[in-house]
Amino acid sequence: MKKKYFLFLLFLLIPISGCGNSKKGLQLSDQFLSNESLQNMCDRGIEYSVWSFGGTGFWGKTLKGRVALGNMSGKDFTKMQKWFLINCPDAW
Repeated sequence: MKKKYFLFLLFLLIPISGCGNSKKGLQLSDQFLSNESLQNMCDRGIEYSVWSFGGTGFWGKTLKGRVALGNMSGKDFTKMQKWFLINCPDAW
């Protein structure tokens, strides 16, 4: 009986949101960016960073501007920043 109760409690701890999630990418407040879109942004960001002659991060500056203009929330900026720093730091 105790074993069944323990397994039931363990089952309740499994996050439901991650089960069967076939969409991979980044969910922002107003849109979903697929991994393919994010990878394209990464490639363009690296290219634009190289052309800026300073090696500065293209997407970091661009998205900070969007937040300053009110076109992007700070929460979405943080999500994008985390994705880029993990997957594509050269473009950030």
